Amino acid sequence: MDPYLERMVLPAIDCFRSHARRSFLHSQRHPGSAEDETFVVHSRRFSRLTELIYRFIQVRGRKTVVRLFPHQVDDLSIALSCLSPSVNPAAERPSEWAYRYIVLLWLSLITKIPFDLARFDTAQAHDAKATAETLEAIGKKYLDFAGMEGVGAALLLTGLYTRRDTGSLLPSFIGASIASCEKDPNSFEVIGILRVLTDIIKNSEGSTINSFDEPLSRLSSLIKERDILMGNTVIRHLMTKLTCRRALACLPPRPVRTRVKAKILEVSGTSSPNQVQNPDSNEDIDVPSFVEESLEDILASLQDKDTVVRWSAAKGLARTSERLPRDFNDQVLDSVLALFDIHTLPAELDEKPFGAVGDGGFGVQLPSSAESTWHGACLATAEFARRDLVGKDQLSNAIKWMSKALYFDVRKGSHSVGSSVRDAAAYVIWSLARSQDANTMKPFAFEIARRLVAVSVYDREVQIRRAASAAFQESVGRLNIFPHGIDVLRKTDFYAVSVRKNSFLVSAIQVAEHDEYRPFLIDHLIAISIRHWDSAMRALASQGLRALCSLDLRDLGQKVMTRITPLITSLDNNEVHGGLLTLAELADAFTQSGHADLQLEVYKLLAKLPPRLIKKYGNELVLSSICYALQTSLSTEALLLPQSETWWRPALDTSLKHRDVGVQESAARAMSSLSKLRSCTDYVKVASKDFPTSTPNAQQGYARTLGFLDFAAFDHGIKTGTDVLINALTVESRGYSKNVETRRNACVSLAQILLSSPLATSRALGGLHVTRIIQALITALEDYTIDERGDVGSWIRIAAINSLGSIAKTFLESSELRESPLLQESFPPELYITTFAALLKQGAERLDTVRREAGQQICSLAEARVALRDSDALRAWQLPGLDQLAQAFLKIEDIREFWSEGELLFPKLIPLLAISEYRKPLLHGLILSIGSKNEASRQPIIDNLKKLLQSLPISKPADTGALAVPDVSDDIFALAKTYYSTNSLMVPILNTLFILLDDEVAIVLAEDAAGLEIIKRILSLAGRNANKLKSIPRITACMKIAVATLSIAPLRVNAIDYVSVFLNHQFPVIRTATAEEIYIKMQTADLDLESAGDDEGEIEELLLETPWSNNGEYESASARVLAALRGAGA
Repeated sequence: MDPYLERMVLPAIDCFRSHARRSFLHSQRHPGSAEDETFVVHSRRFSRLTELIYRFIQVRGRKTVVRLFPHQVDDLSIALSCLSPSVNPAAERPSEWAYRYIVLLWLSLITKIPFDLARFDTAQAHDAKATAETLEAIGKKYLDFAGMEGVGAALLLTGLYTRRDTGSLLPSFIGASIASCEKDPNSFEVIGILRVLTDIIKNSEGSTINSFDEPLSRLSSLIKERDILMGNTVIRHLMTKLTCRRALACLPPRPVRTRVKAKILEVSGTSSPNQVQNPDSNEDIDVPSFVEESLEDILASLQDKDTVVRWSAAKGLARTSERLPRDFNDQVLDSVLALFDIHTLPAELDEKPFGAVGDGGFGVQLPSSAESTWHGACLATAEFARRDLVGKDQLSNAIKWMSKALYFDVRKGSHSVGSSVRDAAAYVIWSLARSQDANTMKPFAFEIARRLVAVSVYDREVQIRRAASAAFQESVGRLNIFPHGIDVLRKTDFYAVSVRKNSFLVSAIQVAEHDEYRPFLIDHLIAISIRHWDSAMRALASQGLRALCSLDLRDLGQKVMTRITPLITSLDNNEVHGGLLTLAELADAFTQSGHADLQLEVYKLLAKLPPRLIKKYGNELVLSSICYALQTSLSTEALLLPQSETWWRPALDTSLKHRDVGVQESAARAMSSLSKLRSCTDYVKVASKDFPTSTPNAQQGYARTLGFLDFAAFDHGIKTGTDVLINALTVESRGYSKNVETRRNACVSLAQILLSSPLATSRALGGLHVTRIIQALITALEDYTIDERGDVGSWIRIAAINSLGSIAKTFLESSELRESPLLQESFPPELYITTFAALLKQGAERLDTVRREAGQQICSLAEARVALRDSDALRAWQLPGLDQLAQAFLKIEDIREFWSEGELLFPKLIPLLAISEYRKPLLHGLILSIGSKNEASRQPIIDNLKKLLQSLPISKPADTGALAVPDVSDDIFALAKTYYSTNSLMVPILNTLFILLDDEVAIVLAEDAAGLEIIKRILSLAGRNANKLKSIPRITACMKIAVATLSIAPLRVNAIDYVSVFLNHQFPVIRTATAEEIYIKMQTADLDLESAGDDEGEIEELLLETPWSNNGEYESASARVLAALRGAGA
């Protein structure tokens, strides 16, 4: 951005200066004209320009942008006037904070002009105040503002007080600040004062600051005495900066001797610092007592609860120590390192690897406040290291603590704190690599390398993994003392460790190829990751351990298995869960590699699980991992062991009926493994018997598990099992489940059973039974259950859609079934077409998610049928309109987007109404979408349906199969007859029929006898029992049809009778809506009221002005309107 910054910013700044100058000159020539139109325009331009300039500052930073501001001598008067209401009336508005901030920044820059401000006083004839006093008054006015104006004012006052000609104003400012703090200052006022003082100390000479030592100490003590002020993070931050800068002002400049300028990698592979020695030394200076007191305050700030304060304290402490004698500096660093001892583990645990982890892996927890102390100490150590202030005698102690800080993690509720400590620890090692030489760091290289690699691949947080990787990279590049440094760095670079899964399962395995790192990585996973509070970390750690052990599975697998075993009897659920997952992964690895003896050992270890784990509260993850371990460790040999089932049978039974879906899924997979080894007929019988009376959770478990049983290995009572699932979907059945999740699981399981081995299961079930399954799934497509969660029936419909699509495609593509008569028995052509039509109905649904799933299955089936077009065996399974289907749906790039977007889908879907086999189901789906509130689906259907109806003949052509309007209307009337008593379906049916009464369609229909008969049937349906209906949406739909029919002369008399019912309805909302609808109809159609001698304007006034919602006040108006309508129709 910097190469283009001037071209972007300067035009805005020049324009702002130009407007400011013009306004200033105008105010000089025409005093008191601030409210004229010219000034209003300038105010708006000021506002827009300053907002734009502020955005540049936000993006690139104040210091970079402000140097582009104009700073000529002439600009001072203009900038001063910008905050005057006479130049910009909007300057004082709260919303114009950006304008005030930009002007204050401009003034702060102009105050740096190298001319005495007194020279400008004579030129300011219009102002009695001196220029310096004016600037000070402006700065003080905005100093206590909470917004950006306070920052700008502080910069202005800093620039003013650090000038030689106006420095005399500083004592009075300090005095006024002390007086203010002695009273009851607000936080913003104190923040402004501290901003000014910290900037002044930074930009002034030490002797100048030291002359104000006593008043500054007084001011600091006054602020510290007020707890309400010290509770403010910004004030504590600024107080820390003030203390650090005052201490720096008391010390001589830093010597050059400690600054490492560069490091040169020598041919030998080591590096040496290129240091500049300075004969001048600070070793003999006397350290003022104030500095010692300041250091104590800064050390306390290192433990502050807020990061910004700790960071400022760390930098200030290192800068101050840099100017101290070496012995004094070492004492300060010792004090910093001593902070780690405040919160640490007992001595007996401190010697263990990873002992600094406060998560409780060793039964001890650190307080959450330990994070602040450790983080501050790490930041300070990093700043010391960056400035080469860590001596060789202290290096060992510093690295010891950093090695522990890399694993700092303190559990706090359902999460942990400590990522900032680990990040800062990596920063320390990065700094040491830049400041220390290879020979100094070599004794610690191996330990640091292993820990950095472990953190870079196994830490939970991506920023920590990247920080550790960066520290490793810096150490390899500058020191070149890590084992296999370049190769390991290539495997753990910034991008490799950015994705946690890749880091655990790819990068770590590549690093473990080096024997130096492998044991440490395994130790890390066992000591930390397997016990981590985050279940996702434990799952990844178990997979990572499996991958590491695969490098030498028999040896490493046995060793890890032995170390993991104690975890499964732990009192901590996290440890039990991690241990069980690891054993499960190892058992799976042993199975795949043919180590059956080790797989059996895992099974025997699982028998040691305490029974309490099964009934323990909140044990979802443990139960799930028990089932997973059982799934991977089961074998024929295991089942032959004495009392083999005593440990896992209770766990499996509990898991199958558990409320958690994940536990049920794991239990079902365990049952799948068991069903491959022995018959589960007894379980199926129990499920059949208990299912109708079981709890919803148990029904979910049964429905899910039956689909996982391996019916190819054993019969398992397949007919009994499928009957349970079919009954769960059949409303009339005793075994029907009212639980939505159970019915969804039943749909999924039925497909799993049929697809596991199509020919074998079809033979075992018989053709008629397979047909029952498919018909049950088609019935499930009609599930529109709604509860407090919304349209939960869509879960069932989606499951049924995917099941039917998969079954239909698999059955047709199976060469074994095609050659068998079972295909005709189990999936006859009629059922195939019915299935496809049912999927088309779902493809016209109102929910995007349902349409997407249906669309994918429709396209898949059409594509499969096109591919098998020439198959003689499938000649009877021909899809009607296959060419039209292929043209509509098989040339789509993004299927999911196409079926989600109504504007794309319905122009191609609605023409399929011409195919008689699809018409009724497709119309049903379209009608439901029309009745929805989703305009993205509803409006495209209405538009395209109108277009289709206008193109169709009104009378059905003789002896042809061409589509006509009566075909569509007859199917709609058939649906209305079926669902007449169901308001939720009748409303969209009526709304669909209303489309036929659209002016463009109705005019054509009314000209034909057959069309007129259709309209008459629509009117009759709408008016039937209208006065007995209670559903407001249905009554409204009927009313709209009756009013729409008023414009059709042959049916007007009948329509008026129905309109009379609605205009005098017992519900006020219906009367009001009817009047509005009649009024709209009068505007859009000619009802010929004038011919009957009625004043149309008078009738319209009655419709609009009558209080239709008030009983007793509408009757006469209703009679007058109806009389006018009847007169027009006579």
